[in-house]
Amino acid sequence: MTGYHQVTLTDADISRARGGYVLFALLQSEHSISVGKLGTILFPPGSYAYLGSALAGFKSRIGRHLNGTNKPKWHIDYLLTYADVSRVLLCETGRRLECLLAQSLTGGIHFIPGFGSSDCRCHSHLLGPCDAKSLNNAISTALADVVWTQESLAEIKGFSKQPTRIHSTVIHPINTVV
Repeated sequence: MTGYHQVTLTDADISRARGGYVLFALLQSEHSISVGKLGTILFPPGSYAYLGSALAGFKSRIGRHLNGTNKPKWHIDYLLTYADVSRVLLCETGRRLECLLAQSLTGGIHFIPGFGSSDCRCHSHLLGPCDAKSLNNAISTALADVVWTQESLAEIKGFSKQPTRIHSTVIHPINTVV
């Protein structure tokens, strides 16, 4: 994964970009959260990584995650009520990247069973809780295994719980995931 440069995506860029993503979140304290049909889950504090797809486009999906919602639709919506998104990795592709990454991450990392994977055969699409360094290393390894060289990988940083408009967020394509 080399040859990337810092870019700022415009409305047009975000509107047409689609693919898979990894959303990193930090939960500061323990919470028992009712997660739809999964029931109540005890989430210990720590770093989490959610593996998702935005095959209809990043703009609406990532915007929903960053801006929050009053009416949860996906499992991740419930967790993001309490957790802070720290960064998002985007991979522009037509493939369902989240299942490939989940299968690549089967050993050595904690996960929340059934989370985000009700429409597939994966064990989970939510990794964690664990320390940020272990999570980053696991995701780096999985991305190196799964992402093709012709797919672009970018990182979104620098946002808070404040509502954010995605098209004004700076995207930092990266050479390696750290």
